[in-house]
Amino acid sequence: MTDELKQLHTYLTTKHEYKDDLETLQNQASNSDLINWYLYICYEENYTTDAEWLIQNKIRITEAIDDDLTPLENSCDLQFVKTIKPLITKLDQETSGKIEDKKKILCSSLGITIKRLADGKVSNEDILCYKYVLEAVKNTKDLDTEQYEDGYKFTPLSYAIYYNHPDIVVDLLETVCLMNCHTSVSPIDKIDPKALGKHLDRYITTEINVGYNSF
Repeated sequence: MTDELKQLHTYLTTKHEYKDDLETLQNQASNSDLINWYLYICYEENYTTDAEWLIQNKIRITEAIDDDLTPLENSCDLQFVKTIKPLITKLDQETSGKIEDKKKILCSSLGITIKRLADGKVSNEDILCYKYVLEAVKNTKDLDTEQYEDGYKFTPLSYAIYYNHPDIVVDLLETVCLMNCHTSVSPIDKIDPKALGKHLDRYITTEINVGYNSF
């Protein structure tokens, strides 16, 4: 750990609510995972200068940290809402010549946010994470989310169908998915998104399963 990070760690552990977490992470987690926690705390406490320094100098946006997740994926999983947009900006900057890396990370992050929305206790943070990542996906040229499966062979649309999110299914089909798509988990063949949006409520109210191989 560099002197700058040691100083920041000492500074942040003076905040009682983070002290135990940071001390545990310092002993058990990877350095990159610890840095992501520093970033989260800096944004939560409005230490903007420290947060920007971390983003520019310490965050490795395409490298996996905790549980093989990149910083953006990790922040989506942990609901670090205030870090999402800065990390997306960092992703834009560092993947200008590696567009496939950017697309893969965005799609995986979107899938994570959709899974989080399947929890029975959905928080405002979960919703914001989804909206921020979806916006980034929409703003990425020629990004078809159905071309990118995660380690479980799921795409964002697969998760939306599996976890029974009709609004998200329609949203994805109308904005970022090709109509002629077929994934190994949820095959979809030339569905008219407007027709789906009009009739999906009927599928649910008549208890037709919206899960694997639904369409």
